[in-house]
Amino acid sequence: PFFFLTLYAVQKISGLETSLLLRVVPLVLATILVAGTYFFTRFVGGTENVAVLAAILAAASPHITIGVEYFIVANWFGILVMMLFLYTFLRSVAQRSTLRMFLTFALSGYALGVHYFTWLFMILVITIYFLMSVVEKRFASKGDMAFCAVVVLGCVAVVVPAVLVAYGVGGGLLASLGLVEHMLGNFLTQATPMNFVAFLQDQERIYNYFGREHYAIPLLYALAIVGFAKLRCLRNDQGRLLKSWFISSCLGILVVHYNEWWRFLYVVPLEVLAALGLATLLGYVRARQRSDPSMIARDGFVPVALLMLIFFVLGLLLAFSSLPSFLLFLSPVAVVFVELRCPREKDWSEITFVLAAFLALEQLSRALYVLA
Repeated sequence: PFFFLTLYAVQKISGLETSLLLRVVPLVLATILVAGTYFFTRFVGGTENVAVLAAILAAASPHITIGVEYFIVANWFGILVMMLFLYTFLRSVAQRSTLRMFLTFALSGYALGVHYFTWLFMILVITIYFLMSVVEKRFASKGDMAFCAVVVLGCVAVVVPAVLVAYGVGGGLLASLGLVEHMLGNFLTQATPMNFVAFLQDQERIYNYFGREHYAIPLLYALAIVGFAKLRCLRNDQGRLLKSWFISSCLGILVVHYNEWWRFLYVVPLEVLAALGLATLLGYVRARQRSDPSMIARDGFVPVALLMLIFFVLGLLLAFSSLPSFLLFLSPVAVVFVELRCPREKDWSEITFVLAAFLALEQLSRALYVLA
């Protein structure tokens, strides 16, 4: 209900017609999602370059492609609310701020009214964060642990007035509550790790998830795993929060039936983790260059050759897709712009390389679909 109330308020303020408003909503949400990904990546400990990488990946993420195709903008908007919620939650716990705590409660209630599944996922994330902090003995004192527990319980407690209001108002709210109970019942009764084993035995499903469907982005998965391993070096609260987010997604994928995987794949922080993973690999390459004089001698040739190879691969892959081939010119234009803007910043050249590489990756999945 809060999502529709928000759209109604925007319509009244902007004066847009309903059909025009519904066409504009995905564009606005896409812009906000990219910006939100950038700021959230900076918040969890990423550098500015890593945050730019995450934003580039988010611009062509499944959040946007699926949201536009199927118009599941409530899920989409819920991700934005979740990032803001996780920010206020961590700030309130770290500073033991009562004001931020009540703001966190308000965002929890708002998220519940926007998209209940996203709210359930948010609660799972902060619960895992609390348990992980207890196990790793990260709380400085028992008071800090008690305050964090109160914040978590308060975020869960917002469901009580929501249920009471639903029963009091009845109608659509009560029907929605019944749908929630039915979905949770199906999830809990069918939840078993054998679902993942059954997926591994289904070749068609494996092909769909790695070669044909919206989530057929295996290289991004690999980079996200590298980024998750990088989180071991981030022993602060922000790194633990991002780790909890990723673990929550993986737990859902491991136990639910693969027909419901999209619910969890839709909320995996793939872009943030992949940006961390790619930055880690690029840092490893730079370290090898510094330690190997022969690589340093070839430093001027390798980047140019690599970019040319990427453009060639892009053109080859575009030939197997239905997208217009002029998209190939986006990569050299980006290179020229970046080099003119920051001619001595190698990190920006690497970001441009990532942009081209991700475009190639996206086209590879489309090419696999066409060839199938």
